[in-house]
Amino acid sequence: MEFDEASFNQHHNHFCNGSKKRKVGDLTSHYINNNNNNNNNNAETLPIRRDFLFLTSDMNLHHLDHLPDLPYSTKKQNSNVVYLPLKNNILINMKAYTEIMFRSDQFFLGDEAGRYEKTVQATAIDFLMHCPNERRLYVARSIVTTDKRVGEEIAKKIMNG
Repeated sequence: MEFDEASFNQHHNHFCNGSKKRKVGDLTSHYINNNNNNNNNNAETLPIRRDFLFLTSDMNLHHLDHLPDLPYSTKKQNSNVVYLPLKNNILINMKAYTEIMFRSDQFFLGDEAGRYEKTVQATAIDFLMHCPNERRLYVARSIVTTDKRVGEEIAKKIMNG
């Protein structure tokens, strides 16, 4: 199961009435957000600096194959989301996202077929987009790593673009 861009675009168009993606402010001047409103005590929002982020399948990452109930709210708990193993290399266009949020929590990991395997303490990297009609940010893509070093490496790639 891979990310289906057509399905994503269909959901985005449905929930945002087909509006084009817009930047909310200057992407390089976003702030670090450490608020505790969503029980995400370790959540940070980082500025986006790189144009593309290359992630490889050997980094032991998990991702959302598709997002249930797009736009997936940043305020929802992740109790109903199963992350699948990333089996292919991916190149993420960073300019498509408004903000990136890193958060530590417990996540459900599944196998390639999407069946639940285990619950782990991990770091999620949520790629957020702004929906002007909903007037809020939503999670457009999410990656999970259980290895703290890999999470730090990805953060460095994003920050040092």
